[in-house]
Amino acid sequence: MTIARYLARIGLVLGLTVTASLAQAWSDEPLILEKEKYFKKLENPIIGQFNVSFAYSDIKQAGSYKDKWRKLDGKSESAMRVNLKGLSDATMQKITDAAYEDFKAKLESAGVTTQEADLIEGMPKWLVKQYDKVIREGYPERQSHYEAYGAVESKTVPFSGSQVVDMAHPHMVGFSAKELKKEVLSVRYLLHFGYLDPKASKTENDFMNKVSLKTSVSFHPGVQVYWRSGAEIYKSHKKKGSILINKHVGAPGNFGELKLVEESNWGKSYKEVDIAVDEEAYAKLAIDALSQANTLIVNEIADLQ
Repeated sequence: MTIARYLARIGLVLGLTVTASLAQAWSDEPLILEKEKYFKKLENPIIGQFNVSFAYSDIKQAGSYKDKWRKLDGKSESAMRVNLKGLSDATMQKITDAAYEDFKAKLESAGVTTQEADLIEGMPKWLVKQYDKVIREGYPERQSHYEAYGAVESKTVPFSGSQVVDMAHPHMVGFSAKELKKEVLSVRYLLHFGYLDPKASKTENDFMNKVSLKTSVSFHPGVQVYWRSGAEIYKSHKKKGSILINKHVGAPGNFGELKLVEESNWGKSYKEVDIAVDEEAYAKLAIDALSQANTLIVNEIADLQ
């Protein structure tokens, strides 16, 4: 069986060009700006957080039903899960650190010089105690902003020497900004291995008294920085602005071997696919995608100065 026929059999779509169909946005604007006034006239801001959340599993489902009660004799349902296998902690750290250095270099080229400062050491005791509650050691899971939008499973990696502040308490860095009397930047990206595209249709033929239901889930591989990733600036825990990506930013290309590991048509169509990642190829695409995201964010920061 040829690779093309195999991929067609398991329902994958190797549309490696990242197109508008991959964008999960409600506007054609490339960025979402919220209280961007706080990015104006930055003076040696501190990069307090620079985290990349690496997606390693995702699932999407599609359903079409004969009526709103979703009766068993009148439905079509499909689902697909895709898992990324073999991406090491060392490679993820290498990618994150490269993106961090790229972000700093682009800021400096835009005339914004950054500085380093400990957001915890030297802070008031009450603040240190609060940080103890929200710091997540190592490479924690379920720290991506996208958790609220889907079933993405990810591992978050901070730049070397730093730690992850729990995603439920991002304002903590704002308290440090107020104490230090400096602006603090917090950058958070979700890096995904592709896009799962669910589709459902319902066609009614009154003449034939027939209803046709169709569903499918296709997979478009390509390393992408996902929608609503971006940067936030804190002047205090209440004074915050953000520049977020409004469309997935991607670097198309092949980065591993795909293997169908499970297939079932019992009740609904279900497929599970593993990607055995080529770390070198993945890292190249990931660094490219993150560099594109950095450029979008930094160009907007530069325009606001």
